[in-house]
Amino acid sequence: MDRRRVLKGIGSMIGFSSPVGVGLLRGGEPAEPPDVILNAAEAASASNASIDPGALDIRKLSQHFKESNDNIAPWMFFPRDNIQSLTTATHPGYVTLRDAGKGTDIKGILEKPIAIDEFPLPWEFHLGLAPTGYGCCGGDNWAMGLNLAVTFSDPSRWPEDRTELPPETHTLQVFVVHLSSPDLAASELNYYDPGHEAFLVYGRGDLGREVVGNWKVPYLWQGYPTAPWDRTGGPASLTLSFRVKVASPTALEIGFFGGMIGFPHPGWRMKTLDLSRFGKITGIWEIGPIVSLDRWIPDVLAHDLGLSLKAPLQPPRPSGDFLVDYGIFFGTGLKNLEHMSDDFDDPVPLAKWYHEAKAIIETFSHPGYLTATFMGTSTDAWGMCSTAIGQLVELKDSEPFSGYEMEISYIPPDIEIPWNVYMSSIILYDERGRKVGAENLAPGAEVHPDFNWHPGVMYVPRLGRHRFSNHTPDLDKEENRNDPVFVEFASEVPESILSHRPIFMLLQIIDSSHIRIGFKANELDPWFLSKPFDTTTRFGRIGKFLAHPCLTVTMSAGVEKGWGIGNYPHYPQVCLDYVRFRYGLSTER
Repeated sequence: MDRRRVLKGIGSMIGFSSPVGVGLLRGGEPAEPPDVILNAAEAASASNASIDPGALDIRKLSQHFKESNDNIAPWMFFPRDNIQSLTTATHPGYVTLRDAGKGTDIKGILEKPIAIDEFPLPWEFHLGLAPTGYGCCGGDNWAMGLNLAVTFSDPSRWPEDRTELPPETHTLQVFVVHLSSPDLAASELNYYDPGHEAFLVYGRGDLGREVVGNWKVPYLWQGYPTAPWDRTGGPASLTLSFRVKVASPTALEIGFFGGMIGFPHPGWRMKTLDLSRFGKITGIWEIGPIVSLDRWIPDVLAHDLGLSLKAPLQPPRPSGDFLVDYGIFFGTGLKNLEHMSDDFDDPVPLAKWYHEAKAIIETFSHPGYLTATFMGTSTDAWGMCSTAIGQLVELKDSEPFSGYEMEISYIPPDIEIPWNVYMSSIILYDERGRKVGAENLAPGAEVHPDFNWHPGVMYVPRLGRHRFSNHTPDLDKEENRNDPVFVEFASEVPESILSHRPIFMLLQIIDSSHIRIGFKANELDPWFLSKPFDTTTRFGRIGKFLAHPCLTVTMSAGVEKGWGIGNYPHYPQVCLDYVRFRYGLSTER
């Protein structure tokens, strides 16, 4: 995967430094501030014409804490007197935090607040935590999670000290809480866990009543009715993820996800906050991790949960390690469409994707890849879609339109079963706003009420070869050349390309009337491109299209068996190297 380290360029997750406020703790020396402004040439090649070439790139606030030199810029933690140690050297890829037993909460924040007009909206923040060292063997009570402080005040009134809140500021915290007490009975609160413990997601604060209280995110306990062995999933997971989406100056979305992608997990739980009653957001003053170390658990939470215990809950004890995995930012709007690209070099697949159907998804078995493992063959399909799906690129708003591309690289299954990997949800609309294929759009065209264009590569073992397909195919039928979109190559795509591991695939919307597909076997090879498909011959010009198509994989689809000798199952895998979205064309027109 080293080949991409040089190529990542604009996507590199680096930070910039600024003056440190009073009472704040940072690791390492301040980094040299990199150039965070795109020049005109970079903007033209990397983004649509509507993007402000002087806009800052919010991704540069991200941190994966992979440097072992304790440099965590542009992040900091406070209060200093309650931090016994803070380092990135103990567990590479994490900030390892240990409190000093002063009984005050510890927060991680950016060195500078984020002004609402500083970055194009919408954008998202994702936080990863690992509560290692707490909760083992049933002894401790603890809470850690997401902290957010949003201000509605004029920036001229913002204090210089980052530990102070500006006027007209409202806050919220969403915690994962672990409770342990010999008097804690099995009940709905802990999903009838008999081990005198409970895990829950709990919100507090005055920013939005939607997040306050018990989120009722389930977890699993394993073992006998009197002796549970373990707990997993949801708030009992070893990895905890939180997200904030700043959708507009008056709306936020807050989410929680427990567990690595795959079974068992309950998925993202999202809540929407309407903040219009406060006015318009002027800045995000605090955003990041928080560790609850005061008496909130015994004095407030126990009462709010209605717990009547003979022995009261104890506050968190010092000396445990808390791990902060990542704090990453990216834009989710059309102006920064390329932010939704992913090279899967950092193990945070939760941030930009959601997954459908039968596959176990992870990034640790093949570092640098998102790996989908299938439970044998299935009549179902696994789909991976961007969490920003639903946005439409309007060509009339994008003049001059520089073109659009979606590029993927993947390693297909290595066993002799039928498979099909294709780009899906490529939804096109004509200039009158009608979905292509929804009705008879041009004289002589056929009616396709359920038409969707699904270009991809399929492997048919009984034919002993691979082939390009325009749509999700029936192996026993030829494709319909009269479909609203039917891309052709001047000569058949060579088997040496389609059978290669990996395969590179390119979708291009060249302009308002031309679409093209390309393949290659090696990253430095030229693209083997299809003939440009002229949309005016079928339905007219493209008026708009879905900005972030999905990726779909089917295995066998019930046509051929997917097992080996006897009844021994195969567990086929698809390893996804990257998905990239961009404005502009990487090939000649």
